[in-house]
Amino acid sequence: MDTPTTPAARPAPSPAEIALLAGGAVVVVGSFLDFGGTTNAWGSGSFPIATLLPLYALLVAVPLALTMFAKATLPAEVLGLSWPQWRVGLAAMNALMAIGWLLVGDLEIGFWLMALGIAAQAYGAIAAPTASSH
Repeated sequence: MDTPTTPAARPAPSPAEIALLAGGAVVVVGSFLDFGGTTNAWGSGSFPIATLLPLYALLVAVPLALTMFAKATLPAEVLGLSWPQWRVGLAAMNALMAIGWLLVGDLEIGFWLMALGIAAQAYGAIAAPTASSH
């Protein structure tokens, strides 16, 4: 009689992985709050430039979430870059864009929440660039 096999247990998420995932969630939540003036990151006054902030945050978090929770298998490289390289590049670009928005002024709670999430993702991407290898 065959005994059922249990899938290999995945180790607990590292602090860097938690920062990447939680940061992405905070950015998405913040994108629906007032970004500047009376519009959010998806509104007509901010679209498409401010919308890039949550989109980049999702591009950092979703592949990691898919491999961690859905046990998805992703290709090792996309367009010649590994997933850790994509995370570092997108998180750095997002951080630079957030710094650029500081020059605009008239920023509301949505921006500040997004900036907090972006900082967390930048930390996560740099602290453990090989987190989960995907």
